[in-house]
Amino acid sequence: MRRANDFRDSPEILRRARISASNYLEMRGFHIIEHGWQQVGNHVDIIARYGETIYFITVRFDTSDVGMAEREKCTERARKLWVEENKWHGLTTLASLEVALQTYEILSFNQ
Repeated sequence: MRRANDFRDSPEILRRARISASNYLEMRGFHIIEHGWQQVGNHVDIIARYGETIYFITVRFDTSDVGMAEREKCTERARKLWVEENKWHGLTTLASLEVALQTYEILSFNQ
């Protein structure tokens, strides 16, 4: 049996999860800035703006997602790089969005 973490290696599954997550966020008033932002080995699944705050969002597949702690560290490093590169002086926050593997339904949004 494959674990949820194994599915992160599938570009198509990750793409569908990001689309589902983006739709969820947009329906709640978020403006999507970027998907899959990467620089110097660090990445963010989704960068979105809500009001005056930029959200750096990690898409996860379930609560037992094995690599989650490392991915959150990677997202934090990427946040710092993005803020510097874009000369952003406003608020930022890290968040995670849990997506069901089979249905791509949003299970939770932790801000």
